[in-house]
Amino acid sequence: MLILGIDPGTRILGYSLLDTEGGRFNIVAMDVLYLRNFPDFKDRIWGLFGEKDTLAHFEPTFLKHYNKSFHFPGGHTPTADEVRNWYVPLA
Repeated sequence: MLILGIDPGTRILGYSLLDTEGGRFNIVAMDVLYLRNFPDFKDRIWGLFGEKDTLAHFEPTFLKHYNKSFHFPGGHTPTADEVRNWYVPLA
């Protein structure tokens, strides 16, 4: 199973992609993006919101600070297929 981890800082964004094959965590990819180098960083940050999310409803708050949001037809915790189909194409 693949796990995507994102630390969405305002000026520094970190991410990692882990594989849990064989009961162990293996790093597939990991990096940091320094958003302070981009004057238009607000246009590079996307809020991802599941249409079936019953836990968190922060899109109005998110859109007060950033410009782009995306809805996918899933819940709060995306499945591996949802990550592949909806998250990865945005990256």
